[in-house]
Amino acid sequence: VESKRMSGSVVSITQKVQIWYISVLAQGVTHRQPDSVSGAQVSTPPKVQNIVVIDIGIGNPDAVRNLLHAIGYRSVCTADPRVGAEAHVLVLPGVGSFDPAMRFLRERGLDDVIRSHARERRLPLLGICLGMQLLGESSEEGECAGLGLLPFRCVRIDGEQHGVRVPN
Repeated sequence: VESKRMSGSVVSITQKVQIWYISVLAQGVTHRQPDSVSGAQVSTPPKVQNIVVIDIGIGNPDAVRNLLHAIGYRSVCTADPRVGAEAHVLVLPGVGSFDPAMRFLRERGLDDVIRSHARERRLPLLGICLGMQLLGESSEEGECAGLGLLPFRCVRIDGEQHGVRVPN
């Protein structure tokens, strides 16, 4: 995996794609202002005043928040549906199993927030890893229905058929 140093940290190709995609989502001219946590000057696009990283209770959503900060965007990680409902951009990262993640979203009302964000409000939404899978209709990995925002079903990759080892 290729990597490159950026702001004192190593950035993988996957992170570069995430950086590019988030930058596209957060389109617009930027202006500089002090970050509320560090006091450092950060760029915040005027069109994107509120980037929310949904915390689904597994994985490390702070890694995504830190990545956003490294490229000049302020964001917040939360599992609070009221905060998610105010977002201009939602990021749904995750690692783990499909069903527990969907149950977590449903129990907190975040599933409706995410659907409303994409369907009614028609605002940018980025799913990363498990988060992308959750945007689909279902998964072979579990029995829960997905968010149904995209017309796909996640299927397990048959590594033996292709002569490769598939992790997890």
